[in-house]
Amino acid sequence: MASKRLIASIFVKDGIVVKSYGYNFWRPAGHLATALQNLDRWAVDEIVVLDISRNGRIDKRILGEIKKSKISTPLVYGGGIRSNDDIHELLNVGCDRMVLETLLIGHEKVLYEIADTVGNQALIGSLPITHVDGNLFTNFKSFDHTNQNTSHSRLSISEALEMYRKLPISEILAIDTDNEGNHGSFSQKLFLVVSNLMKSENDKNLIWFGGLDITKSIELLKFSKTVGIVFGNVNFEFELKIPFIRQELLRSEASSVLRQTNFY
Repeated sequence: MASKRLIASIFVKDGIVVKSYGYNFWRPAGHLATALQNLDRWAVDEIVVLDISRNGRIDKRILGEIKKSKISTPLVYGGGIRSNDDIHELLNVGCDRMVLETLLIGHEKVLYEIADTVGNQALIGSLPITHVDGNLFTNFKSFDHTNQNTSHSRLSISEALEMYRKLPISEILAIDTDNEGNHGSFSQKLFLVVSNLMKSENDKNLIWFGGLDITKSIELLKFSKTVGIVFGNVNFEFELKIPFIRQELLRSEASSVLRQTNFY
């Protein structure tokens, strides 16, 4: 059985690395190349770079920083991907896989063209989830650059998972958007709702993100469909946080599913 992945995320907004809180508040956190190099040294299994600027295009500054970093850790990129040309640009600077969101709804032609280029295994579908009046819904956002406004696509979790079963993606990045950036606040209800709906053999594997801590990570790692867990802000708040998290998890009942490293 393949090891489950301990993943680090880096948010970028307008070319600058930021710490994000619920996707609504941001604080600057440095330069992308430096952040990538630090995480590369800390032996994470994968790094996810997410551009949350919502400008509808690939930011050339990000591409330059990725190329400059010269890291060897597998790299995933999401944000502003609209075409096959974007995919080629990302591959050229060393991105291994891509997170897609906007293209998942109403852009099937482009989505399948991209899948033909890189294969389903290279594509991850973003699944942002929010609480609305006590219920859980998706929170897909699309920015209209002509009218300068943001539209929201809300689906039930059941509807979203059914849609994802049919799409050419290999994994789902399930994001607790309400608690993203707040360590230890990941929604237990979100996990229970999503995990209980995953009964089909066509369900995609899951990566969990948003407010995780050690205790919640152990529970998520024990779920059969989990292939990865993501930590974000804590990597900019504490030195060597990811190696510490790995060591704590390796001492837990989740130890058998994680990769051992020689960091220490």
